[in-house]
Amino acid sequence: MNERRPPARPALPATAAPLSAPAAAPAAKSVAKSTGPSSFVVSLCRPGFETAVITELGGFGLRMAFRRPGLVSFKADQQLSSSDVRQLSTIFSRRLGLAAGPFESESAAIDRAVELASSVGARVFALTREGLLDDDPRDLVDAEAMVVQELIDERYQSPPADVDAPVVEVICVDGSGDDGRFIVIKAISGLLSCPGGMPSFDVPAASPSRGFRNLQDAVACFGLSLGIDDIAVDVGAAPGGVAWALVQRGVRVMTIDTNPLEAELAKHPLVKQLCIAVEKIDLRWLPPATFLFLDLNQPPRSALAALAPIAERLLPTLRSAVLTLKLGARVSLDEIPHWAAIIRRMFPGFDLEIAQLPSNKSDISVGLRRRR
Repeated sequence: MNERRPPARPALPATAAPLSAPAAAPAAKSVAKSTGPSSFVVSLCRPGFETAVITELGGFGLRMAFRRPGLVSFKADQQLSSSDVRQLSTIFSRRLGLAAGPFESESAAIDRAVELASSVGARVFALTREGLLDDDPRDLVDAEAMVVQELIDERYQSPPADVDAPVVEVICVDGSGDDGRFIVIKAISGLLSCPGGMPSFDVPAASPSRGFRNLQDAVACFGLSLGIDDIAVDVGAAPGGVAWALVQRGVRVMTIDTNPLEAELAKHPLVKQLCIAVEKIDLRWLPPATFLFLDLNQPPRSALAALAPIAERLLPTLRSAVLTLKLGARVSLDEIPHWAAIIRRMFPGFDLEIAQLPSNKSDISVGLRRRR
């Protein structure tokens, strides 16, 4: 089961082979200048959720070293390898990576990134911390990042986009150019094909809402496969961004919401609309769905209680599901393991993964896939 939540303060794994200590201990807010194992880890996250990341990774004994909106670095008491970092389960990190730096100039950061990428055949992305502050992942690569990317590309040819390859990222943390402060990370987790671990999906003008991106992010991040052989139930569907995205994939959809779908979508031959509260639905109306999507504007406990009868009805045919849980201002992160336990009981035989997707704001998403 792949559930991304921190256990109760486990010990960090030991590296495969002993490593000699550096000649001088790094300062509290520096990052080891290394292209191999490092005692520093960097997390990229949604701005505003840095404290959640600090809490999660603190459960593994990591200490915060440096913090900016959308970026937190951590210090471990030992050198960590890539395999060590893969064991650092976290809901709120879009990207985890081993860090090298800081570099006080653009040129020094590029030198290190090219050296590291050349040694492992990695793809190199340049981005700025300011780009992390925007909801649109395309803004990760702003004018400053484009300049750095061009300088990198003059010296190093990254593998093609369709080739599975490691990823190195150059991040401008403060300032710009040779007056900037940079770090270089070897990306370990998050979508490696996307800068900053954030997939970039344009929301088509015809889509009724940004729900289109919610589905696309979930498919990419949870590794789902949806197509013409699928039947979906979309709970909390209006105005229909998720349903519209499913229809583009050839999926037949039943939508459940007290509010209506966008008019053109409601008339689509692949869509059946039920304008009714989820608590009042007659379970006999439900199709033999293979996919379930939940996005109710209710607290998680209420949303899961409303979903339970539907989940039980669909369980024999269901292959995957995505559940959006609203955190809200009053929700404690300590409640997440409790919600996960409820969901596991609702979906026996399914693998569960929890993540804050790029399209989530004050939400988290739960991805479920039937275990093979």
